[in-house]
Amino acid sequence: MQDKRAANILELYENLETDRQTIAPVLQEIRNFIMPLRDSVTSGRRAMGEAVSVHRRDSTACYAQELLSTAIVGALMPDGAPDMKLIPREPALQEDLPTRTWLEDASRRIEQDLTGMHGNFREEAMAAITDAIGYGTTAFFTEGLPPNPLGNFGGFRFETWEPRQYVFTEGNAGVDTVYRELKLTARQAWGKFKKEPGFLGLGERMEKALESDKPEDIRREFSFIQAIEPNPDPESGKTFAARFPIASTYICKEDKRRVLEGGYREMPVSVARWSKLSDDKGWGRGLGWLALPHQKTLNRTEEIAMRSFTKDLAPPLVLPHRGIVGQVNTAPNAILHLDTNHAGNMRPYYLASNINWQGKEMMDRKHQEIIYRIYLVDQLRLDEKTGRTATEVEYRRSIMLRLLGPVLSRFVPELFNSTLLRVFAMKLRAGAFPPLPPALAEHATRQNGEMEIDVEYQGPIAQATRMQEPVAIQNTLEMGSAIAQATGDASVLDNLDTDNAFTTAALRLGAPASLLRDPKAVSEIREARARREAEQGALIEAEQVANIQKTAQEAGQMT
Repeated sequence: MQDKRAANILELYENLETDRQTIAPVLQEIRNFIMPLRDSVTSGRRAMGEAVSVHRRDSTACYAQELLSTAIVGALMPDGAPDMKLIPREPALQEDLPTRTWLEDASRRIEQDLTGMHGNFREEAMAAITDAIGYGTTAFFTEGLPPNPLGNFGGFRFETWEPRQYVFTEGNAGVDTVYRELKLTARQAWGKFKKEPGFLGLGERMEKALESDKPEDIRREFSFIQAIEPNPDPESGKTFAARFPIASTYICKEDKRRVLEGGYREMPVSVARWSKLSDDKGWGRGLGWLALPHQKTLNRTEEIAMRSFTKDLAPPLVLPHRGIVGQVNTAPNAILHLDTNHAGNMRPYYLASNINWQGKEMMDRKHQEIIYRIYLVDQLRLDEKTGRTATEVEYRRSIMLRLLGPVLSRFVPELFNSTLLRVFAMKLRAGAFPPLPPALAEHATRQNGEMEIDVEYQGPIAQATRMQEPVAIQNTLEMGSAIAQATGDASVLDNLDTDNAFTTAALRLGAPASLLRDPKAVSEIREARARREAEQGALIEAEQVANIQKTAQEAGQMT
């Protein structure tokens, strides 16, 4: 019997794969000339030991790409994980100190999980950022690991998918459907799926390969499509897969039938784009698209120059002869014979290439400079030029952050927000956090167990985009103080809520909420200070009255 559900998924996958094939040649060229360490986009997985520099004669864009990737990773993840804080979306909870303190503690616990010695977040995140810069699109997958032998939370596994592995579609809220192709042998498929609650059994071809002892059957790989998409109505379903908001279906392409039905409580894949065009059907475009023509030009000129250089090292020898013998050969160390009747009284000489090396160097510098500007290399290589003051270095770094800010302020949340919120939700369900504070627990109860949480990034790039508000607060306070001093009237400062200004600026600058006191505690401190000052004032006044009385008595006695 035909599996209609599997047939529909395979048909949609083939349509999306056709769209992907339109940009695959460009992505393959970016891989060949700029990102040689990544797997092939069009021909599948690279064989072990395969050469990665067959097409490349110049590595200018490779160097620039690696430099920018490292700089962004260092700015976003100085300790191996995104420098971020979880904050409540509800304004009332943002003012609740226990809630902010609890979320900051949860953020630190998440960072510890991501940077643990057994985790792979940093290397996979760097691969995702590198893919986004070069290809323009990246897919970042997150899944939980089984509990450890003690029954505690087992951690996470992350994976950056290659562009040849996945296709996707976008909904109103972004990418909500992702299809991934993977290859497994029958034994690998049996080991992966057999213990899952939604396992539907292997197909006929895989069953035969599983039972066979022939080497070719053991090594044979089957193609699977994993369809990750929204579940239309997760509440009404009675099957195991229908319980989840995000459905996950594995289909064997050879058998055209479903092998496993399951799901996720959160979207497990983040598809992020460096920049997008409306006619690219969701696929992004990175800096590699801009640098590719210049890198190909450098590659071609270097190839021609190397051919000419070998001729200059071992040039062809031209000798006189009564007739032309053989074909013309201008290879290194070749010998050419010319007809003496036309050559006259000719002496032997070497045939030089006469290449314009100065012109080549000028052309190379032009294209290298363009590539460096595309990848902001001039702003990144601050330490290669001496004589710069600290002010100049900081100014140039601020320019780099401003240039990257608009792109990263959109790209980073698209890449990491859903990942971090999924990690938070999985740890919360596993009981890996302390008990919720009262206000947050009440909020979760109102939301049927869900919490509206946002991610706020704290790295230098994120802070550079948020500096405008603290600077405006500082300028306003300075202006108010200047007006009060110039006019002698301090009442102008009554227009400012200085407590709110200070706490707002501190939080926007990334100060931990634990450094700020609760408003009730601040009120108690101020009331206690006022009482002490009143008591001290009363004591001073009483002492002054006593001194006046004593002076009056002494004056009366003298008279």
